[in-house]
Amino acid sequence: MNAYAGIMRVDTDLSLQETGVNPGAGVSVHFPNISSGVLAGVYNLYVKDLLGYTGPINGFCIEDAWQNPGDHPGYEAYTFDSAEVKYNRAAWIAEKYFSGTTTWDAANVQLAIWEIVLETKTTYDIADSTSGVYIYSDLWRKDLVNGIIADSYNKSPDKEWLLLVNPKTTDYPFPVTSQQNYLVPNPVPEPGTLILLGFGLVGLATYGKLRISRKKI
Repeated sequence: MNAYAGIMRVDTDLSLQETGVNPGAGVSVHFPNISSGVLAGVYNLYVKDLLGYTGPINGFCIEDAWQNPGDHPGYEAYTFDSAEVKYNRAAWIAEKYFSGTTTWDAANVQLAIWEIVLETKTTYDIADSTSGVYIYSDLWRKDLVNGIIADSYNKSPDKEWLLLVNPKTTDYPFPVTSQQNYLVPNPVPEPGTLILLGFGLVGLATYGKLRISRKKI
C-alpha cells in the first residue's frame, strides 16, 4: 500500500466499466483537454473485485478526460483523510445527494464536483478563465460550491468514500489522464461496522436460545 500526504491506496488491479450517466443532463464544459457538450450527472459503473465487491456502483467523475467504451482493468482504489480538502468537499456534496438530504439535481452536483476538484482557487465563478479550468451551464449554481467553501467543510466520514484511479495515472495527485477517475461510496463495511453486526447476530442467537429453553421448561 502506498500513502501520499492524506491519500492511501487500498486496492489494486480492479476492473471497471462505465455503463451510463443517469440521471444526467447535457451541459457545456471547458477544461484544458475537453471543451464541448457532455453529460453531467450520476455515473453508473460496474466494478469487479473492488475490495472484494463485484457489481454495480454509482459515483461522480473527478477527471478531465473521456471514458472509452469497454472493460478497463488495472484500476486502483484510494481512501483519503481530512488533509485532502478538495476530495472531502466533493465527497460531502456527493453524500448529500445520495442520502437524499438535498434538492440539488445530479447535473449540478457533478458540475460542483468538477469545479472543486479541478479548480485551484478558493472561490468559483461561472466563467473564470484565469485559472485554466472553468465550467459554464444553464444548470450551474456557483453558490453551491461557494457555500461549501464558506462553511470550511473539509472532512468526510473516514474511509466511506473511495477514489477509483485509472491505470494510466502514475503521479500524485492524479493528473489528467486518458481515462476517467471516479469518486464512489465504499461498498465494503468498515471493520467496526462488521464487529457491531457480529455483536448483533450473537445477541439474536442468544435471544433465540433463551426462547427455546423457556419453551422446554
